[in-house]
Amino acid sequence: MKKLLTTVLLCVAAFSLQASVDGYFMLSMFSPGQLPVPMTHLYGGRLTFLYGECQELFGLDVGGVGRVR
Repeated sequence: MKKLLTTVLLCVAAFSLQASVDGYFMLSMFSPGQLPVPMTHLYGGRLTFLYGECQELFGLDVGGVGRVR
């Protein structure tokens, strides 16, 4: 299970490393500990375990508590 979680987190981090504030996928445990940062405009999906935050979300939102500004 730890290998799978590590692999998923590394993949999300690799796709999130971009200069713009646009993203395609967000993985969030809590707001300061999420990939990508809360100022992101998402065009895809978000998986939130405890709390997640983003600027705009166009797509699927799965999880606990989420905030879109």
